[in-house]
Amino acid sequence: SEHNDHFSGEATRLYTMISENHRQPDGPWHAMLQAVQDSTAASPHPKILELATGPGEPAATIARALPGASVVATDVSDDMVDAARETCREIGNMTAEKADMMDLGKYGDGSFDVVTCCYGFMFPPDKELALAEAYRVLRPDGGVLVATVWNSLPKMGLLRGMMEHVLGEAPPPPPVNPLSLSAPGLFEGIVEKAGFAEVIASAHEYSFNYGSDKDLIFKQTTMPVMAALEKFGGWEKARAYFEAEKLSCGEFDAEGNYIVKGNVFKLVIAIK
Repeated sequence: SEHNDHFSGEATRLYTMISENHRQPDGPWHAMLQAVQDSTAASPHPKILELATGPGEPAATIARALPGASVVATDVSDDMVDAARETCREIGNMTAEKADMMDLGKYGDGSFDVVTCCYGFMFPPDKELALAEAYRVLRPDGGVLVATVWNSLPKMGLLRGMMEHVLGEAPPPPPVNPLSLSAPGLFEGIVEKAGFAEVIASAHEYSFNYGSDKDLIFKQTTMPVMAALEKFGGWEKARAYFEAEKLSCGEFDAEGNYIVKGNVFKLVIAIK
């Protein structure tokens, strides 16, 4: 399915580069780690399942901070699982496995204390099923889901304009849409429908630094539309559009790094 083959080798490398931005103090990994630490304070050996782990984060950050925990990091993409296995090679309390968040059948009911998912629930075709599966594998009476989804990504407006320029008409809805759960209350509603007793949501903003390499700035920015640009042979037009419009989305700092501000995520902590 579309969300299985989204991450080719190059996309995996680009995603890993971009995701390092999530490590900063006001990014999602720190916020998620704090939530996991708070919810497992009374449990010396919590079992943690991460969905859509990508190259293994924030699972690795959590595993290092909680040496008594056992962390299972999962992703639906083979390339990502390979990258996550590399990440956890020297982390004794973390493993990486392939799993589809819409079918966690390999894990028993109530087998985890915490489920984490950083920017993953926007992508499965059946989001309600994915949340129902997360709910199922959490222990009853206090299992905790810690998840982030995007509220606002300034570059998505730039990419819509770019695709319109490439196609000569309004682009179709993107098959991979990071903003699919950005409508107010939408994600919390799906979480509640899955059965969670308490749902706490908060919004957080941080900046992305895409570095100073011209080619990598372009590739990182356009990663969500890479497949479409490939399909329509639109790279040249896309590059020209980006060069003309990039300052509408970001700015260059004194070192020549391309900085995009105003990326807003929603952190949801849900208790079973």
